Amino acid sequence: MQTTTKALMMSGGVIALAALLAALRFAGDSDGEARRATAPATTARPERGADRPAARPVGHERRWSPGATYVYEIENARTITVRGDTGPSPSRALGLSGRLSISVIGPVDDGIALRLALDEVHPGPGATALPLDAAQLSGAFHAVVEPTGRFASLSFPRGLDGNARATLKVLASALQLVVPGPAAAEWRTTEQDASGEYEAAYSATGDAIHKIKERFVRVRGPRGLGPVKDPSMVQIASSIDFAIDASGWPRLASEDETLTVAASAMRIEAKSRTAARLTAVVQHPDPAELARVAAAERDALEPEPEADAAGFATARRHADEGLVDGASYAMLLGDLAATDVKLRNRTMARMAALFRTQPDAAAQAAASILHGNLGDEAAKRVIGALGGAGTADAQRALSSILDADRASAATRDDAAAALGMTRNPSDDTQRALARAARSPDPSLASTATLGLGNVIKHMNEQASGDPSDALALLVERLQRAASDPERILCLDALGNSGDPGALPAIEPYLASATTELRATAVGALRFLTTVDDRLVIALQDSAASVRRAAASALSYRAITPMLSVVTLVLHNDPDPSTRLALVAALRLRKRAEPGLAELLAWAAEHDPAPEVRNAARSAAAPS
Repeated sequence: MQTTTKALMMSGGVIALAALLAALRFAGDSDGEARRATAPATTARPERGADRPAARPVGHERRWSPGATYVYEIENARTITVRGDTGPSPSRALGLSGRLSISVIGPVDDGIALRLALDEVHPGPGATALPLDAAQLSGAFHAVVEPTGRFASLSFPRGLDGNARATLKVLASALQLVVPGPAAAEWRTTEQDASGEYEAAYSATGDAIHKIKERFVRVRGPRGLGPVKDPSMVQIASSIDFAIDASGWPRLASEDETLTVAASAMRIEAKSRTAARLTAVVQHPDPAELARVAAAERDALEPEPEADAAGFATARRHADEGLVDGASYAMLLGDLAATDVKLRNRTMARMAALFRTQPDAAAQAAASILHGNLGDEAAKRVIGALGGAGTADAQRALSSILDADRASAATRDDAAAALGMTRNPSDDTQRALARAARSPDPSLASTATLGLGNVIKHMNEQASGDPSDALALLVERLQRAASDPERILCLDALGNSGDPGALPAIEPYLASATTELRATAVGALRFLTTVDDRLVIALQDSAASVRRAAASALSYRAITPMLSVVTLVLHNDPDPSTRLALVAALRLRKRAEPGLAELLAWAAEHDPAPEVRNAARSAAAPS
């Protein structure tokens, strides 16, 4: 089976680069010109050396007095650096200073209502301009906080730009001090900031409180907060120090953090420093009047959206423009032929960004391939970039290559593979792959058939079209198949789909007398729900290949409901390859299901095969 065909057999997910860039969007410059920003010098952080006094309890509870307004001078400097295979891009920095007023409105059902307003906004030290209109930042916004100080919700003026919302949230989050109990010396919390949800650790010495963000457990993406599946991809190093006054409010706050995100061959590093100093506490003469003002403003506010599609699209566009850096399609073609593999890989990423920012370039790329202006290797890389772009124009360009009889068989096969792996397939893409699935070229038909299964899955996940015709085509083709290889291909494609409607077509083959068909049907259950009972039966099949297929399918689903059977198989299965497949599944699932660690530990010590013991030790090691 060709490599491109194998790549379509299964699909998975990683944290989208666009989401990661968007989480850091506060650092982006509107004009693309690199700027310098010096660290804020408003406060100095207390030294935290070995001679620092031992932690001892905080002595002040936070006062939430209606009508009280706390006024802070606040500065933030934020720098973002993108590192690719060929080295770092120029750092981009932003400096922002202003006055942040926080007024206590009073208790509400889910906490205490606050009114926040930023004014006197101007570039911070070292910066010459703001990337946002200051007017976007100067309106009042509201928050609800829990009595501990944790932000429960934020509301912003309706229609406020996503970048402006993120900027305001960065500044407000720098003053987020969560104290669950006034007598605590050390404590831990879970909080949120502009990038996501993190675990924090606090320690207190008198009126000084030190906080670190230990790790992110969820990050903000286009659909809201999503889990961090691989902790190595999102790293945070932070140090936040507060000095609190008699009211329990921060008198001084100093935050210094570095957020590092790894995505494919790219590494994004965002450094942020924020300093705040309490300059005044003003008591409103009539708290009820302040509450009326806040109530009148509330009608013009909307809650912070769980999903910020517009903000993420803007961030992705800015990131793509920075990656392209003014290059044209012709310029990038030259670099695709470089002998340096890292440069070629980076050029493919830049070309994908070009296709996203300049839709006409996708058609230009298809024309250059169809006119025979490119060699096979260059054509393969351009097709890969079109697939990476994933836009409607890129999909149309790939479809035109797929439909072109004059294109070489290998080129059409590559186009089918790229279309089959696109994350947001269109109805036209579905139809193009359906046509190619009927091709007399066996390799092209196989690649397109597997890709059609992926399209069904992605359409269901993204609600980007109606995959019912594609599913019906695959089911009908399986029912009419005249050979086992044809049946295996259709079962693999239906397995890719993960569509519940595929199960009635797959199920008869779970009891096939042909071992290979039975194993393929078991593997096709990997993305389907409510099939644990079938997998339990398959784990005890007489054929080792069927048991291995069931073990591999466990990588994509919760193992705990089948734990007793999985334990029995891991302890007693005579086939080392089956036990290896189970260890691989346990390794992939251990973060989501910590209870599986015991099984890995057992296998690392007791499995009779050294290769299984070694794999289990590696899987059980902290990652």
